Amino acid sequence: MYIAIDIGGTNIRVAAFKNNNQFKFKFLKKFFVVNNYKQDLEKIISTITDFKVKVDSIGVSVAGKLDSSGKILVSPNLTGWNGKKPALDLNKHFKCRVVIQNDAYAGALAEAEFGKGRKKEFLYIIWGTGIGGAIVRVNNHKPIITALEPGHQVFNFTKRKCGCGQIGCLELSCGGDGIVKTYKKNILKITDKQWNEVGNRIALGIAQMLVNNPVDIIIFAGAIAVHRKNQIKQIKQNLKNNLHIIKPPTKLMVSSFKDYSSLAGALALLKYYDKN
Repeated sequence: MYIAIDIGGTNIRVAAFKNNNQFKFKFLKKFFVVNNYKQDLEKIISTITDFKVKVDSIGVSVAGKLDSSGKILVSPNLTGWNGKKPALDLNKHFKCRVVIQNDAYAGALAEAEFGKGRKKEFLYIIWGTGIGGAIVRVNNHKPIITALEPGHQVFNFTKRKCGCGQIGCLELSCGGDGIVKTYKKNILKITDKQWNEVGNRIALGIAQMLVNNPVDIIIFAGAIAVHRKNQIKQIKQNLKNNLHIIKPPTKLMVSSFKDYSSLAGALALLKYYDKN
């Protein structure tokens, strides 16, 4: 069995798949992040063990910046995981290959391998607890993916300090946690007017990215993107009205994987590394 793990800023999802070329899981478990590495890792291991399957390989998608050894250098929404090496620890326990990548990279790969981005060049944006992204180019029919940090572009929307150490990061006013802190209310109580303010702010961040990485397609993932489709329409109109130095993108869409984009990304890592 192939195991895919999505470690997000709010939830962890673990799923088992019979093969790695189709997003169709046999088992799935979701639970909240404790943000204590030892406790979270133990829960992941016990969940996989409870599946009672032979583990052939594991793909991990994590919301954070990694180094070449798989160590999490910084994750503003998973501070308890900073400095840890989950792939190494999972390898020690299950004695199998473990592949780990940034969630935006993994999610973009899923779209390129078996989603809406097959054989296409596109900008991939995760809009959930935080804001992540990647740019996908195509070379010799293969996706070339570069992870980006759109949520850590610095604007003057807020003077709060981000978990990354910077002041005024975009996700502090547009990510899920940032929206709650900005408006001091539950995210379910954010008004349409306030959502429009958020939409205008994130559109500015996306415009900055497009100036350096022009594409015609943007694929959105993450809980906010999935459940606030009016804001996707707003962003498209905003880009059309305000981007003049380059042609604004004409196709803005939400991932077909819905809330499972990063989980699909973890599986796509296994498919990609099997092929290459």
